[in-house]
Amino acid sequence: RIRTMANLPVTSNNVLSISGALLAGIGREGGSNGFAEGLLLGHIRNFNTSEVKDSQESIQTNHQDIVFRAFQTTGSQFSFYQADGSINNEMIEKIQNDNKDMVVVGWFMVGRSVLTPSIRHASIH
Repeated sequence: RIRTMANLPVTSNNVLSISGALLAGIGREGGSNGFAEGLLLGHIRNFNTSEVKDSQESIQTNHQDIVFRAFQTTGSQFSFYQADGSINNEMIEKIQNDNKDMVVVGWFMVGRSVLTPSIRHASIH
């Protein structure tokens, strides 16, 4: 499971990009430890496009591209969120400060038994 922190509605105007090598690295973390979760780092780009129809009507469309560049495992469960599902801002800020050229754009959870997440994991993720 990979989720973004941008609270994106699922539309054709949003593009998520992740390399195969990065995805394999995340999977390897979960396979070697049995379970892993952490934060995804990358870049967010917002832009608008304008389209003119035959009726000379201009339509503005907002787009958002999120490019995942790296990941940071955060250790044990509850490392970047609390038991109630709220985000541990101190952990996010620490990882953000260690990676000045990228921003935290999402989080992931991977493991052998992740196909059916627990109720707690389902509410958080």
